[in-house]
Amino acid sequence: MLAGRHLKRARRSSPRGLLRFGVMMVRRRLRDVIDRRQATKSATYSADKVRIISVLDPLDASQISMAFTLPEGVITNWRSHRFDILGSGWTDATSGGMIVTEPNAAISGRIAALLPADYKPVDWHRDLNSGHRWHPDQWYRDVPIPMGQGIDIKSPWELARCHHLPAMALAAVAGGDVGLATEVRAQMLDFIAANPPKFGVNWRCAMDVAIRAANWVVADSILRSANLPDCPDEITDILSGSLLDHGRFITGNLEWYPDRTGNHYLANICGLAFIAAALDPTVNREAARWLKLATAELERETKVQFLCDGGHFEGSVAYHRLCLEMAVWGTAACRRAGSLFTDRHYERLTAASAFLAATLKPSGDFVQIGDNDSGRFLNLCPYFDDRLQERQLTPQASLDAASALLSLTGAGGEGRGVDALVMSALAKPVDVAVPATAAGYGVAGADLPGEDDLVLTYGEGLDESVEALAFPDFGLFILRGKRLWLSVRCGGESDPIGAHRHNDQLSIELTVDGRDIIRDPGTYTYTPDPAARNAYRALSAHFTPQSADGREPASLEAGLFFLDPPMGGNCVFFNRTGFRGWHTGFGAKVWREVQVKPDRVIIRDRAEGGQRLSPLILPDQPLPFSPGYGRRDNSA
Repeated sequence: MLAGRHLKRARRSSPRGLLRFGVMMVRRRLRDVIDRRQATKSATYSADKVRIISVLDPLDASQISMAFTLPEGVITNWRSHRFDILGSGWTDATSGGMIVTEPNAAISGRIAALLPADYKPVDWHRDLNSGHRWHPDQWYRDVPIPMGQGIDIKSPWELARCHHLPAMALAAVAGGDVGLATEVRAQMLDFIAANPPKFGVNWRCAMDVAIRAANWVVADSILRSANLPDCPDEITDILSGSLLDHGRFITGNLEWYPDRTGNHYLANICGLAFIAAALDPTVNREAARWLKLATAELERETKVQFLCDGGHFEGSVAYHRLCLEMAVWGTAACRRAGSLFTDRHYERLTAASAFLAATLKPSGDFVQIGDNDSGRFLNLCPYFDDRLQERQLTPQASLDAASALLSLTGAGGEGRGVDALVMSALAKPVDVAVPATAAGYGVAGADLPGEDDLVLTYGEGLDESVEALAFPDFGLFILRGKRLWLSVRCGGESDPIGAHRHNDQLSIELTVDGRDIIRDPGTYTYTPDPAARNAYRALSAHFTPQSADGREPASLEAGLFFLDPPMGGNCVFFNRTGFRGWHTGFGAKVWREVQVKPDRVIIRDRAEGGQRLSPLILPDQPLPFSPGYGRRDNSA
């Protein structure tokens, strides 16, 4: 599967990019041969001792206590090693014991011996949904990714990102809980002991390695900034050595591709930024090189990955939120270590923040365009409902962090949450103006002739205070007012692969008086169930013009993370009164027009070239709504 992806990407790449990629792959394979041989003779843990410092200014425990709103039940679960990972429900993740063989066993055992006597190790290698367990002593490049077997490799990856550790550290600071602080460090030691570098499922993907490192740095810095408690030198040496292993692994496995980089590569460089800042680049030459790389590439990737209108090129709002988090926090980590960025860099981050804020529906959740794997970079204080289920569509914390760094007002961030406090302790803010959002597009012209209209009536005042927000580069057009929230997906297919796009051109989401009338069902899953994966990204899952013969405008058969060819969406008119646009996914143009009247919304479709469309009726949501990866809930 991966070889096929590389070949398809290669066809879209420049000769120079292909040459760089080829050289990189040859070097990586040679390095892998050498590393494999060495790993049979000597431990893969680093023997170097390096300094580690806090990347945060001292935190005010009273401010953290006031802003920190995580339910006590969540902390209790994490403390007892129960986790809700990608739809698993709260599940016991304790392990029956570690299996680490020589030559890593001796070092692993010494690290494990530092754990508290009553500590029960976490099983970092298990899919909490299926129960499948990957062998911890398998070389990382040989770790399989099961397809269509109900087994999800994202489950151990997600747990091993350790998002919960900074949240636990903040809870320890807020409550002055020394025991909880000790638990945070114990879980880090546990992971290091059970996951020797370059062995097991949790070294399979450099993105996850980078995100884990950033979360460890932040969790450790939170505890250090509050002196809760003092960390023994032996544990400090183990953590700093592991961060060194993480940094070396990332730089040796950068997820760079010649056609276009994406969220994985952005995670790589932002994780490096946190490692470099924590290992004190003023005295550590290796950390200084990583900081230089992270700063230069982050400046470049912000320009490449975020479009002129602020949206992310991969065509997914959820991935946009993830990438905004990475870019904002990565920028702050670089600034903490002394790096500088151009004004253009901050302006693009500001536009990206404004885009995310514009995607919020009246519920406070973002609209689900494209894939959603519930990915986060830092998740310092997750939102939970009364059932202790995380509200994964609510990006307020991400906006708070961006607002704190960029001194934003009116861009969605309240600036009062825990994320804003931690961001303020990480880096000083910069002053950037909030960009204006395009409000009009094209010329109206005559009404679109159509064979079938869908008229939805809701009473007078529907068009009150409606404003139009256009994001043509991303391909999203939003109308929002006192009673109405409506979005149309059109255009924005700049990702040459379509890894996280859906067949959703001209699809609509509609909310009236706070009630969802039409909504995208989400994503649900990836590799465990290919049929479900395709069902959620298929044309029929979206309220868009449907071909009478059931054809897909872009093939779903090229692979679970390819969508070829692009559907060619184009908006020709958009303002506060409505939208008109077309796509060519079926060959000839298929048109959609939306009109907003004082008391109703009119939707009209028309196909050219003899193409027949299915009747235009209100959808009955044939797929269960997925409010987050691995979850399906019609009531959400």
